[in-house]
Amino acid sequence: MKKKNIRIIFRLIFIVFSFYFLEGVFAQVLPEIPTGELKASKAMFIREELELTKKDIEQKLIQLKDAKNSYDKSKSEFEVELKNIQEERKLLDDTLQQEKQIKEERIKSTVEFMIKMDPKKVAFLMENMDRDLVIVLLSKLPQRQVTKILESMLPAKATQYLEYYTRIRSGREFEMLKDLGVCSPRSSNEDKNGKP
Repeated sequence: MKKKNIRIIFRLIFIVFSFYFLEGVFAQVLPEIPTGELKASKAMFIREELELTKKDIEQKLIQLKDAKNSYDKSKSEFEVELKNIQEERKLLDDTLQQEKQIKEERIKSTVEFMIKMDPKKVAFLMENMDRDLVIVLLSKLPQRQVTKILESMLPAKATQYLEYYTRIRSGREFEMLKDLGVCSPRSSNEDKNGKP
């Protein structure tokens, strides 16, 4: 009977250590096994402690598996959400690019109309337009046309547009400043002369 108990104890120790090391789970401290002969009561005590340790390890393994499943689920949900965000961003970028192309086509056609128009009429129209739009149009028009338009404007408006146009220097710089939010549509606080 003692040999049978010892075999059982060693099997349990082997199982416990297998779980202990293979799964990387650190459970309770294992009971000390005496080196001499074991009494039946001591063997039973060690067996009970090993059973408790085994149950503890099994519970921790279940918890680890549950945590891993939860992690895998969260990871897959995150990946799906990230993919959705990337698709939405691509759609937004494509939409913005199309919108920019349409805007540039409209500006191009407007510039073509303005080139054909009398500079005095263009000046009258520009006096009532958004300042940023006027600057874009002036940057696209030929220099000679711009000069005639500014000469036909009210001096205060011409000065304002010329100053703004000179500070910006180019349509490309204007687009960069507009993207940064420096150039913006006229605020509602500006009066009819374009002054804040």
